[in-house]
Amino acid sequence: MSDTPHFGWNLDALDDCLDGRWGATTPFTLRWSHSALARDRLARFPTVLEILRDHRVEVDLL
Repeated sequence: MSDTPHFGWNLDALDDCLDGRWGATTPFTLRWSHSALARDRLARFPTVLEILRDHRVEVDLL
């Protein structure tokens, strides 16, 4: 991993954002509005939730 923040449009970027070196500071709670729509449209929805939970992000699916 480089010392420069990498924020992109993929799961690696989400993981980088949550690793504690930059971006969001965990733990925190994410309140995900319209989560049913996201679940229907994101093929990787379960993986996104797993990454968030691995980084101590509590997810409220609204």
